[in-house]
Amino acid sequence: MSRTRILVTVVLGLALAALFTWQLHRERLVKACLASGGAWDGGGCGPPSLRPILRRDLQRS
Repeated sequence: MSRTRILVTVVLGLALAALFTWQLHRERLVKACLASGGAWDGGGCGPPSLRPILRRDLQRS
């Protein structure tokens, strides 16, 4: 194998490892959020949101 091919393989392997690590970190954040009773909105943990039908019924009363 040439030196360039080995370098490309190492760089791609490191990038793949970084993506797997990031995915595991996000999964842990989501699980911790759901376990605490929150709702994950993609960027962070917040209070659970009401479904649209429940929200409409609450606004009427």
